[in-house]
Amino acid sequence: MNYPTLNIFSFYNLVLAKIETNIPDPFIQGNDLSRTSYHNDLIIAAKEALVNCLMHSYYDGMVGVKIVDRPSYFEFTNPGTMRVSKESFLRGQYSSIRNTEIASLFRRIGVSETAASGGPRILNTVLQNNLNDPEINIDYEINTTCIRIFKTFAIDNQEKLTEPEKFIMSFASRNPNFSINDIVKDPQNHFGKQTTIRKYVNSLVEKHLLSNEKIGKKYIYNLQKNNDYLNRVKHLKHLEDNLLK
Repeated sequence: MNYPTLNIFSFYNLVLAKIETNIPDPFIQGNDLSRTSYHNDLIIAAKEALVNCLMHSYYDGMVGVKIVDRPSYFEFTNPGTMRVSKESFLRGQYSSIRNTEIASLFRRIGVSETAASGGPRILNTVLQNNLNDPEINIDYEINTTCIRIFKTFAIDNQEKLTEPEKFIMSFASRNPNFSINDIVKDPQNHFGKQTTIRKYVNSLVEKHLLSNEKIGKKYIYNLQKNNDYLNRVKHLKHLEDNLLK
């Protein structure tokens, strides 16, 4: 009742504005020493999930559209079950739109592009930024689909770490390739020098949270990628795209 002129498009604009202001913008350095596109990538992924939610809602149902914003994730729930599998959605294999008129209007105003493009964009955001895997839950009892997109990095759900280990993992998320000496020289390091830091780094390697590679006379470390399933999905999509050319 507080929004007498509310429609699907105005709802989309209201929610998108809130989403954009609630995405963290940390300074994360890429392999080329430039700032990564984490903030923009996450906005794109959340926007795609929002559009998907509105295009595929069963508006005659008893459950409404629900968008939840938490510090670590966004959650998009719509009435109506997803008509394709999770893998097909992420690969953009094919589309089965519930509301074709709404989808057509979204495309005409430039909000949405080609059919089945939202899943691959979400997939790319997760893989490029090493985020926790998105969750897609379908509840057949109450007839809803829920997509959860995490703002947090995949390391955040790992086993409990000591404070020095948390610092090193945070350093690793900002610096894709680094040496022990790079951590020691970091202004925020107050956990020790070479020997102490090496002990914690080796512990993280044993826990499969960091990986290492010997280059010349020294080891270079980086985050252990944990998105094996999503990487396989992306690989399948790549093969499909090439076969269809």
